[in-house]
This record gives sequence, structure tokens and C-alpha cells, in this order.
Amino acid sequence: MHYLLRMILRFLLDEGGPTAVEYAFVLLLMFLAFLTAITALGQRSAACWQSNQETIQSAISH
Repeated sequence: MHYLLRMILRFLLDEGGPTAVEYAFVLLLMFLAFLTAITALGQRSAACWQSNQETIQSAISH
């Protein structure tokens, strides 16, 4: 965890100019990709649990 904080701090203090902007853009794209993937995974998981619940309720009521 300390390593990650040191990397972020070094990144923020870097005076590399355009390079820092490019890294920030790449980090933004990675964040958006992860967010999209996690959202899709959550929706699929919720649908699966809903289907399981309906199957169990159907089996119990018969």
C-alpha cells in the first residue's frame, strides 16, 4: 500500500509536463475500463442470483 502511495505522490510531483498529462489520460482510460467491467459483472451477477431465486421459489411452491 505504501508503494502505491509513493508512486502516486511521485506522479503528482513529477514535472515531466506532457508525459504527466499522458499518464493521467491513460489512468483515466484504465479507470473507465475497470468501472465498465465491474458494472457489467455486477449486472450479470445480479441477474444470475435473481434467476436462482426464482428457480428455488418455483421448486419450493410445487
